[in-house]
Amino acid sequence: MKLDFFDIEATDDIAKPETVGSITKDSSALEVFTDFNVYMPLMLEEGSCAVEAEKQMQKAHVRLKLVVDKDENFVGVVSLDNLNNQEVIKRLSKGYSREELSIDEFMIPKEQLKAFDYDQIACATITNVIEALKENGQQHCLVLDRNRA
Repeated sequence: MKLDFFDIEATDDIAKPETVGSITKDSSALEVFTDFNVYMPLMLEEGSCAVEAEKQMQKAHVRLKLVVDKDENFVGVVSLDNLNNQEVIKRLSKGYSREELSIDEFMIPKEQLKAFDYDQIACATITNVIEALKENGQQHCLVLDRNRA
């Protein structure tokens, strides 16, 4: 089969997935869940420059990334809030240079994280998740499928 190219004219719309129906606070939590079996997680390698990571995250409109080691083993998470300018300024005032600040200093190690079980999330509403996040002072949550072999 021969494929033909065609000229792109005044097209400036970008295709985006459509939301089927509207999402409400009573919708299934799975409606706002990013399944890493389907979508590649957004990751940074430990030791990455914190200032560069912040720039990348702002440019991509991403608020949270997983932090992995060189073998892509999960070691923690870093949020845009963790990398905010005030935290960077605190480190700079202690004598660090911008280039030597690594995400390791700002990330939350996996040992300090909590997660929901997938089976619970599958039965929960968005309201249930929001309430649990508020009660625990969290903005994001991880979900583990503990039944997966």
